[in-house]
Amino acid sequence: MSDVRFNMWLFMSSTWRKLKETLVARSASDMFKGTFKVTFTLAFLLFILQMTTTDVNYKDFIRGSLPGSDSRVIEIVRDRYLTPPSSNPYNLSTDQKYLQYSKSVSWKYIDHYLKQFFINQRKGFFVEAGALDGEFLSNSLWLEQSLGWSGLLVEPDEESYLQILQKHRKAWSSNSCLSPTTFPREAVHVAVKVKDIYPGVPWYYRGASHELGVTLSPRYDGFFEAAENSYFLVHCFPLESYLRALNVTTVDFLSLDIQGSEQGVLKSFPWRDIIVRMVVAELPAEEKDMVDFMEDQGYFWLNSKERLYDEEFIFVRNKDFFIHYRDIEPNPGFYQMAAVSA
Repeated sequence: MSDVRFNMWLFMSSTWRKLKETLVARSASDMFKGTFKVTFTLAFLLFILQMTTTDVNYKDFIRGSLPGSDSRVIEIVRDRYLTPPSSNPYNLSTDQKYLQYSKSVSWKYIDHYLKQFFINQRKGFFVEAGALDGEFLSNSLWLEQSLGWSGLLVEPDEESYLQILQKHRKAWSSNSCLSPTTFPREAVHVAVKVKDIYPGVPWYYRGASHELGVTLSPRYDGFFEAAENSYFLVHCFPLESYLRALNVTTVDFLSLDIQGSEQGVLKSFPWRDIIVRMVVAELPAEEKDMVDFMEDQGYFWLNSKERLYDEEFIFVRNKDFFIHYRDIEPNPGFYQMAAVSA
């Protein structure tokens, strides 16, 4: 692909993305107005033109032909796969049942450490992959709301991502997935959706959505029995690609809850080039080789003396831990729970 054609594609791609954002921002009352119909028609025609531009096939760049550090891949991520933070007021849930469950299970465990590490740090940067709707069990919302952090939310599920946009988070977002390798790739996303007859909180089920082919913990078996799946193709990029597209060189908090791809993301990340201060990753409890790997990268396994809750591993960069956080307090509630269940 020539540079001229590539630049043409980037321009058209960026224009299409901005039009899509405009459509999402429209209120429901505008849906049948003539101006909306005209905008949608123009956007659709532009999309067709974009997809049929001679010899401009961006898929060549997201099927592994170039590494995620390549400037052309980074340009594609920046212009096509990143939505800027919302400037509108938050539109968070007021449903009491939702709010009760949105701060339960692993959220309490992780929140305990987040507040000890970052309570006095303003203007940090987070990455939350597996962001769901941007509120339910969110590990980053407190950092954004209370401390003024910016960040990146990555969510491949289309319905979940639409909810992120509607909640008006003050972070960048991407309707894509993290690649477990150093190359972009395409994957089949399995969207798990609760059946209508189930009376519980549906977002628990949405959290079990995953890439087709990965091995999940047996604890999800009950979820799949009560849910129905749908399948669609998603584009995945190395975490490095997103960060370089945003010109980010330090990530204060990285949260990975991507149902089976965490190990690949961690092992393919350029730890020497980009600073990450704290990592929370959902990993199989028996995968202690990841502890060795992270220690080799200069990280301390923070919750090594606790019984792992929900298979959450917490790693802190040695430089941060031994200088600032050696007196970090464990979560006594989960110590007690481990003792009772032992």
